[in-house]
Amino acid sequence: MDGLQKNPASIYDIVRESPFSLEDSIIYLGSKKTSLFVVDGETGEVFKCFSDSNEILGDCNLPDDPLVFGRVDFTVTAIDTSTHTERWNMTMAKYVSGIDTSPYKIPPSLSTSS
Repeated sequence: MDGLQKNPASIYDIVRESPFSLEDSIIYLGSKKTSLFVVDGETGEVFKCFSDSNEILGDCNLPDDPLVFGRVDFTVTAIDTSTHTERWNMTMAKYVSGIDTSPYKIPPSLSTSS
């Protein structure tokens, strides 16, 4: 079968399980990058963007009632070890909302107290 084929695993599964190899000369590498955006709900202006690569973009003068949302980027790259070249790559993003921006608040899933 030529052309595009559906992968039996989701991009989330591939990133979570990487690095791994399914074929003799192909290695699959995955990465996950998270970002947080603070946007003025009236104008659409992005005031701040924080990412896990230590980027902080934007102004410190935030609007009174900002929209806050996150983005998670998943990237998979297939490397041919016999030629040391990239065979293909794929990136997909998902957006998350409902982020609590209260200072110093630890998410319940990360809290160690009972």
